[in-house]
Amino acid sequence: METETPPAKLNISRAARAADVSRTTIQKYVKTGKLSAERGPDGLPLIQVGELIRVFGELKDPGEPVQRAVQPAAAPHDVPLSQQIEVLSLKNEVNMLRRELDSKKEVMGAKEQLVDQLRNNVQQLEGQLQVATQREQQLLERERLLLEHKPDAPLPHRSWWRFWVPSSSSSPS
Repeated sequence: METETPPAKLNISRAARAADVSRTTIQKYVKTGKLSAERGPDGLPLIQVGELIRVFGELKDPGEPVQRAVQPAAAPHDVPLSQQIEVLSLKNEVNMLRRELDSKKEVMGAKEQLVDQLRNNVQQLEGQLQVATQREQQLLERERLLLEHKPDAPLPHRSWWRFWVPSSSSSPS
């Protein structure tokens, strides 16, 4: 018994039946961008089964076959719709995980750049700290030398009036 494979893309009516919603809901979702659709050779919108799964979750069998706009290349004729839907769902999940991985890689790259900048800043600060420490040691050594310095001999204390008043030792006798 040969079973017909369901199309990879469904028209609005089949999509509505598969998602168990009305045609107007499908049309509204396509118009607002919640559901993406392509135009077939006849100009009518066609919706991929994977896109329906992404928006509505698990689908029911859309029923009678319709004319396919695009024949799936690798879909064997004996694979049931539920397995095809599952495969498409898994492919969508893989694509989503790839996009997520790419975004995580971008974030990691930005974080690595930030870490490199911080390392450079730390190295610069360590250099400045070393210079400041050397300068502090020089100043402390100068201060120690100034505190230890003692004059050679203390100067004798002389009164300020001594120059005006002759000393008794120098008077003529």
